[in-house]
Amino acid sequence: MPKIVSLWFMAQLFAHGGQYRGPGNVVTLSTSPKSNTATETAGDKSAGGTAKGKTATSGPAMPSPRPSATDSISTIMSGSRGTPIEEDLTRWDFWWEFHKDPHLRLREPRLASVGGEVDAFLARAGEPLRSASLPSKAEVTAQVLPALYEALETAADRDLITGCMVALAKIGCDLPGMRLRDIFCGQLRSHDQEVRETAALCFGIARSMARDDHELLLSLVSDDEAGRAACDKQQVDERTRSFACYALGLVLSECQDNSIRHRILSKLIPLLSPAANSGRDVTVAAIAAIAELPVQDTAANEALREVAIAALLDFYEQDLGTGHQLVQSHCPPAIAALVKRNSKLGKRARERFCADLTQSLSLEEQKRTNHHIAQSCAIGLGAMITPWQDDTSPDAPIAKLLLRSCSEHKDKQTRYFAVVALGSAGGNAAREVLLNEMKSANRSIERPWIVLALGNLVTTRNEQARQLGTEQGADPEVAMALTSALGDVKNPNALGATAIAIGLCQDRSCCSVLSKMLAENQSRDDFAGYAATALALLGDESVRVQLRDMMPRTVHKPELLVHVATALGKLGDQGALADLLRMLQNSEGGLARLSALSMAVGQIGDRSAMKPLLLMLGNKQLTPLARAFVAVALGEVCDPRSLPWNAHYADTLNYRAAVETLTDGSAGILDIL
Repeated sequence: MPKIVSLWFMAQLFAHGGQYRGPGNVVTLSTSPKSNTATETAGDKSAGGTAKGKTATSGPAMPSPRPSATDSISTIMSGSRGTPIEEDLTRWDFWWEFHKDPHLRLREPRLASVGGEVDAFLARAGEPLRSASLPSKAEVTAQVLPALYEALETAADRDLITGCMVALAKIGCDLPGMRLRDIFCGQLRSHDQEVRETAALCFGIARSMARDDHELLLSLVSDDEAGRAACDKQQVDERTRSFACYALGLVLSECQDNSIRHRILSKLIPLLSPAANSGRDVTVAAIAAIAELPVQDTAANEALREVAIAALLDFYEQDLGTGHQLVQSHCPPAIAALVKRNSKLGKRARERFCADLTQSLSLEEQKRTNHHIAQSCAIGLGAMITPWQDDTSPDAPIAKLLLRSCSEHKDKQTRYFAVVALGSAGGNAAREVLLNEMKSANRSIERPWIVLALGNLVTTRNEQARQLGTEQGADPEVAMALTSALGDVKNPNALGATAIAIGLCQDRSCCSVLSKMLAENQSRDDFAGYAATALALLGDESVRVQLRDMMPRTVHKPELLVHVATALGKLGDQGALADLLRMLQNSEGGLARLSALSMAVGQIGDRSAMKPLLLMLGNKQLTPLARAFVAVALGEVCDPRSLPWNAHYADTLNYRAAVETLTDGSAGILDIL
């Protein structure tokens, strides 16, 4: 894939998708089993311009390493000459962009207890109640839902159709006289591939608990007669089956009925068998969905988890050849998500992952050649082992294996994931090792990962303390080491990693240093954005004026705009909303800018954003693409959940072992707002 300015990535974002997940495309170019499904045209370009005007495959075809010449929006912003330079996918900012949501929790500044009568809409799915300034159920039912439905009914453009569908799914409420099921089922019969797969996914985004909706998704996944009838096709295409799997995972994550959980697992687990003859997208989606089974301390739930873990491990251990190893590599993180740090459930898995990671360190003993296996073993082990306090700790040998992988592994990404895994494991010994490694590491290449690991370690430690009902507080020694590092690093990207790590450590004594550096480096976009985010993580409200002053200078810098808006959103600053809405309304239609603005409005917006957004959605003088992004913003403003719908998928899976329906920079489930 070509090394193009970060706007190239932003330029690939389309209306039902479009969140910033790093500086470029992370789809791997690994070989894979071919799908037996056919290629079909994704749809005609509309007058307003399409966000994906190219041929889409119905199966796991080899992703293109660069934008297609037929893609109307992904070929216009390269600004490069000569031979393109490969994007470095091992950069720390990829990891951060995929894992940031649980750390940022952007909606929490707007979450609060509401006195008096509880609004069931705001309390849906057991979520904390939001501030009363957010749209009420009555407002959403009377104004937002009808407007989105009307825009959807009259839309001929795929971006507007998918944008409205996802917004309706996030709200998750039926319209008066019209069920969401009827809307999504109607779009399942579309001739446009992107519309069909989005319709399938929307059942999951809406977290539909209706049995007939579960059965429909299961039929789509199974490609049975009912599924084919729902799509009005002779077979359910590979991408729609994959998106239906991801939707089932979202349902599984909130379902409280063990009989339904068992039914879903009974359909997903067979997809792991080579005999299922599914392409890699369906298999990866099934693995990801199984990992969404809730972790609860009940006998019935533990029995289901044992079944799921055994199925994933059985598939992982099969010798299916190098072509299947990318798919199998998704099993260790998935198993870790189900096991957590339960030594009983994870014993067999830990032993196998240790054996595979050890073998990958030796070329002579190496049995598996795909580096994604080693990467995922490191990720999984870091999430499964207990803290490494000293040499007597139960999992000290595994922690030492991760440490050895940090320095000896041939694959850079495995080394970096092993560093972060040590931070995830935590413990005094891990802390000391990371502090020592930080002193001798390459400042621009290795240190960003080490400082992230330290930030991750402190965050994990504090979270574990909160779960035990105690407060651990800041770690002054780690904070001092990170603050000192700001003074001897020149590379802006490495400075950005250090800033984020400081934010994760939650030591407010660092605020003044970061604030001063932000003021002095506002023109260094790759540092300024992350410094702003770090100050927001620290809760430094004094920086809000500084960030508001930066907003006008982000007009032509969409990436920086997202970071600044993220920081303001984290700080709960509503004052920037009017400026963002004005920028969105006056936008000349540049895709990168529209995407950034819609994200920003969604992150900060409350009920005051509803009226101007509704006016823009109904304004047919705007391009369909602009209206589609307005629909995206409306869905974000009215979404009652504390985290984005795909946050757990992003935080769990190995993004480097990507398939197209997982993430391809534009149309995977991790790319959709």
